[in-house]
Amino acid sequence: MLKFYSVLGRRLHGYRRLLWCLAAFAILVFIGTIFWSEPMDDQTYALGSIVLLLWALSLIVVSQAFSTPAPAFNPAAGLMDRIRVRVARGFRWIMAITTTGLFCFVILLSFKASGLFLRG
Repeated sequence: MLKFYSVLGRRLHGYRRLLWCLAAFAILVFIGTIFWSEPMDDQTYALGSIVLLLWALSLIVVSQAFSTPAPAFNPAAGLMDRIRVRVARGFRWIMAITTTGLFCFVILLSFKASGLFLRG
C-alpha cells in the first residue's frame, strides 16, 4: 500500500497547482450556491461542490504526504537509526490507512451526489 501511495503521490506532485485551482473553484461554487440561490432551492450543486473539494483536498494530501519515498530499513544501521526508520514507516502506514478510509468516504459521498444529479 505504501508503494501504491508513493507512486500516486509522485505522479500527483506535478499537478498540485491544478488541484489547488480545482479546490478554489469548488469553494467559489459552494459560496455561490449558498449566497446567491434561494434557500429553498435544491442544494445539489452545494453537495457537488463539497464532493469536488473533498476530492481535490484528498489528492493534495496524497501528493504532499507521499511524494517522497518511505525510508528504507537497513539492518546494519545503528539502533537509533533503525528505530527512527520504523517509527517513520509506522506513521506512513497510519497515514495510508487513514487516507484509504477517507477515500472510501469520498467515494460513497460521490455516489450520493451523482445520484442526486441524475435524479434532477
